[in-house]
Amino acid sequence: MVIDLDGRIFRATENSQSGDVGEGTLFHYHQDGTTVWANYNGGAIVRGHLIATLGPDGTLDMRYHHLNTSADLMTGTCTSRIEALADGSYRLHEDWQWTCGEKKRGNSVLEQVEPERLSLLHEFGDVDSGAMDASPSDLQAAV
Repeated sequence: MVIDLDGRIFRATENSQSGDVGEGTLFHYHQDGTTVWANYNGGAIVRGHLIATLGPDGTLDMRYHHLNTSADLMTGTCTSRIEALADGSYRLHEDWQWTCGEKKRGNSVLEQVEPERLSLLHEFGDVDSGAMDASPSDLQAAV
């Protein structure tokens, strides 16, 4: 299976209680060969970044960091198993652990969101309007 995450947008549909990411958080993925990265924000996340390597078995080995709305700088590691769905989209099954604070572990599921569906999510308040276009000045305003 050839995996291409470049340009795809994901949102969390499930997360452990100790996680910061929620349904209002959008992840904008990019890929160049086996190097994968994403920017994310929305919900409890002011701004976040992740970087990962795509293994031959189709898993992502990633490191992430973000600033949440409580002004906490959070860091962690994650292994994501990529599930290819029948419609050509992807679902990410994540096992993560904080590398800061209490170093809690958790699980998340991220679902790919089609761009045309994003306007509906904004309209019904399921995604922060800033999750698509937050600027660096938003980071300063949140701290």
